Amino acid sequence: MSPEEYCRRKTLKSGTSFYYSFLFLDNDQKVAISALYSICRILDDIADNSKNVDISLSKLDWWKFEISQTFKFNASHPATKCLQNYIKTFNFNSEYFFHLIAGMEMDLQNFRYDSFEQLEEYCFKVAGTVGLLSSSIFRCEESIIKSYAVKLGLSLQLINILRDINEDLHLGRFYFPQNELEKFKLTESDFGKKLEKNESLESFLSFQIKRIEDIYKESQTLLPNNCKENQISSIIMGKIYIKILKKIKKKPLDVLLRKVHISPISKVLISISAFLVN
Repeated sequence: MSPEEYCRRKTLKSGTSFYYSFLFLDNDQKVAISALYSICRILDDIADNSKNVDISLSKLDWWKFEISQTFKFNASHPATKCLQNYIKTFNFNSEYFFHLIAGMEMDLQNFRYDSFEQLEEYCFKVAGTVGLLSSSIFRCEESIIKSYAVKLGLSLQLINILRDINEDLHLGRFYFPQNELEKFKLTESDFGKKLEKNESLESFLSFQIKRIEDIYKESQTLLPNNCKENQISSIIMGKIYIKILKKIKKKPLDVLLRKVHISPISKVLISISAFLVN
């Protein structure tokens, strides 16, 4: 199996929203972004499927070495072999991959966040960096697109956090800022009780939803008009995630019971609609 086929299969197998967002890219862009997604997926799986933290941290150390080798055009893994073919084409910044790995290390250490500013830094590492690397693939100058990519990445990662509360609790992770819990007189244990009615918890979740909506709206104001055509994939991704957020908004407490999804057909329709409008 070629490196390109490996990445293509890994992306298709995932059924992720990421797949729907790059339906309209050219072939080089599709291959490059499937390589990027494959690396993200592998790193995420190391963090999520960890039974031994030390072993998982060692795996991430190996990936640091592998990224270093990739940018010397000496990759050994199928995903990085695929990626290295496009380093010069899309002018990738290696530092973003190292930030991404640092974010995964934080997950393995079950880090807690005292403030939103700390959480924002984590979100940059695991999502803003991917937004910036993706923007390179979309052929947008970083100096022009950086604020948009980082802000959009922040909003999407915050939606992930909201959507995955139940799943993350089982992994021992909790992302909401401690000072915000105190403001609403909540503790981490309140999120695992699956209560039928909890006004403080509902108010807290509504506060989180409103902030995400505001951040997403701000991101859209940062996207230059002359970049919209190139950024169609990120626009599609944003619209898919906002659809998920709207579903959460209708019944916020449901996120304590299950992961909220939207159907594949909804993702396809959103993708087509965004492409036609832009």
